[in-house]
Amino acid sequence: MGGQCVGCYLTSNLPSTVEDEPWVWADSFELPVHFRKRTQPDEETIALSRAVLDCRSEVSEDGKSLWLLLENDRYEVPLTAEAIDKLALRTGILVGKWLVYRPREEIDSAWLGIARATFNKTLGRGAKVSTSEENKAKRHVICIYTRNYLELEDVKRVRGLLRDMGFTEPLCYKPDIYTYLDIYSGTTKLSPCRYRE
Repeated sequence: MGGQCVGCYLTSNLPSTVEDEPWVWADSFELPVHFRKRTQPDEETIALSRAVLDCRSEVSEDGKSLWLLLENDRYEVPLTAEAIDKLALRTGILVGKWLVYRPREEIDSAWLGIARATFNKTLGRGAKVSTSEENKAKRHVICIYTRNYLELEDVKRVRGLLRDMGFTEPLCYKPDIYTYLDIYSGTTKLSPCRYRE
């Protein structure tokens, strides 16, 4: 933010008024509490990570698996939560997010509460909100991130805080790896919501 005060940043970047960027971001600027043990990944793991992050995958004809498109090969992953969890652990792609949807007339107040809690380091590791540029349908999404979707205690902690903030409707929690693998409603038989509360 270049020295700009948090309140100034937030009020000058309300999602209903931003039209030149698809997202407005908030970050907790917090280092991880613990770091994963650093090991040198093997070549296949590096190739799998690149395929996931570059969104190079396709659903098999029978819809039961995904093919990761590697440089000169394909790698099959069963289209199950368990298999994708193993892939996420192997590649280190573990970030996920709670999704909060609001109409345009409610988005600014909803975003301000979430963004302030994020900047104050009481919510998740970061958050973003779709802007007027990104969402012409007059509906916005706020993504509230956690570091590791398999750390259920933290995922539930953030959900509890969102509930305390007034977001009491059922929310979907979607791992980023699902987004990279194009797992959305209607694209695969696997639900894009890893958790729903």
